[in-house]
Amino acid sequence: MDADNETTTPTTTSTLTVDASIRVPDEVIASIAGMAALEEPGVAALTTTLVGGLTERLGRKHSSKGVRLEIRNRRASFELHLLVEFGQRIPDLAGRVQNRVKRVVEHMTPIAVDTVNIHIQGIVFGESSADRE
Repeated sequence: MDADNETTTPTTTSTLTVDASIRVPDEVIASIAGMAALEEPGVAALTTTLVGGLTERLGRKHSSKGVRLEIRNRRASFELHLLVEFGQRIPDLAGRVQNRVKRVVEHMTPIAVDTVNIHIQGIVFGESSADRE
């Protein structure tokens, strides 16, 4: 097959198109939000379930796991599922995570963040975020 006749299979993932030349897949936006949340001291891991979170906490491979994203008219709503470190004041931590995710996503992408809902899935005892690094 010569290069002029090659075709590509379209992906099924959603993509935010900024203009004709810039596309930001939803997975990338979700990863940005996940990384922002993980950077907040007191957040142990992102998780979809308590058991899954304990397993993923060890690897921290997928920063978009535990992040649900909905985009409408360039406005994003997030649902983040977190494991928190023991001793954290949960309302304060949740507020800091919400602010950080909003700030980072709006800085790195062309979308506005409407909501960042935090769901605490569990508490992790022992290892702190400083110990993991």
